[in-house]
Amino acid sequence: MARVILLLLHAFVAISAIAGAVWVVPTMPLEWIRSGPFTDWTIPALALGSVGVLAGVAFAAVLLRPRLGAPLSVAVGVAMVVFELVEIAVVGWTLGDPTLPAFQASLQLVYIVVGSVQVLLGVALWASLGRSLAGQRRYRPT
Repeated sequence: MARVILLLLHAFVAISAIAGAVWVVPTMPLEWIRSGPFTDWTIPALALGSVGVLAGVAFAAVLLRPRLGAPLSVAVGVAMVVFELVEIAVVGWTLGDPTLPAFQASLQLVYIVVGSVQVLLGVALWASLGRSLAGQRRYRPT
């Protein structure tokens, strides 16, 4: 079950992060990042796109090579949460911004939750694969 949910989450993150990096982030107002370390949206867009590409790789790995997919799932989740925390530090916490539509204002929280679930399910998958591997070694017929 963890694999199926991870596949869905990785697909969601891959598609939405890459689309956001290409079509959304570059169109955002520069005033939002003037107080931070960025002069334009290039680095944030590249960072978000990288999270999306990593999610796509993790999707393929969970599907085809779960032993590789499990740690990649953890990496994708951590990358997503870190991206959102940096965004909050630079842009601010959008959930409390009354000028944004509710959907847009809640995206930071949504992606922090999604990233956290990816980490938890990646660890669970990793642990279950480790147990199954240990069981195979122990009870291998001769």
